[in-house]
Amino acid sequence: MYAIIEDGSRQYRVEPNGLVTLDYREIQPGEPLELNRVLLLQSGADTLIGKPLVEGARVLTEVVELPTKKSIIQKFRRRKNYRRLKGHTQPFVRVRIKHILKAGEQPPVAEAPKTELPPVEAPKTELPPAEAPKTELPPVEAPKPEQPVAEAPKSEQPLVEAPKSEHPPVEAPKTEQPPVAEAPKTELPPAEAPKAEHPIAEAPKTEQPPVEAPKTEQPVAEAPKTELPPVEAPKPEQLSVEAPKPEHPVAEAPKQPEHPGSEGPTPTA
Repeated sequence: MYAIIEDGSRQYRVEPNGLVTLDYREIQPGEPLELNRVLLLQSGADTLIGKPLVEGARVLTEVVELPTKKSIIQKFRRRKNYRRLKGHTQPFVRVRIKHILKAGEQPPVAEAPKTELPPVEAPKTELPPAEAPKTELPPVEAPKPEQPVAEAPKSEQPLVEAPKSEHPPVEAPKTEQPPVAEAPKTELPPAEAPKAEHPIAEAPKTEQPPVEAPKTEQPVAEAPKTELPPVEAPKPEQLSVEAPKPEHPVAEAPKQPEHPGSEGPTPTA
């Protein structure tokens, strides 16, 4: 089935569900447009030719597109300083053929479009997680061991202290010199006894480091008893201090002559 229509002094051959571009007119996309200038209508074996139009025939269409694209025209001539730039948008209306009707025919009732709605999901209700009932159990006490924890054996031996020297400090011996015999009285100046210059002998100091008790690191378990040998105190070496000998002999008194008549030397004036 097809038809020949006239629009704007031009003729178009149209068929159902076909697209036709017509002259521009003020209309919005989606609006219906009826064309009633039908020159020829062919339906199966029947052909209707108009004189010049077929009476009562019409074509129902729907606008689907309007002009949106602009064409650019540019002209250029080299070495002539010639440049031209123009834009052009061709007005038109593109329609889709819906129905071709004869005289007295009505368009079929359009069935309501089936709108497939997406399945409605049940709202998810986020329930809080159910908490298990708290059962207060009595605190479980750890079984107490019947055996006491083995303690490290305490060493019965006292700490070894530094040995104390029982010997008193040695003092320098005092030199007791016998009294000097008096010389016979002479007019000569009395002779002075020589002074013994001897430094006092000091006792040597014995510095011994303190003896520390050995530390035995034993674990908690029963440790074997370690028998320590008795520590003997070191014997201090005694130094024998000898009395210093005087370097100068003691002046002795002059011996008297054996003869009674003899006398000592006569003093000189």
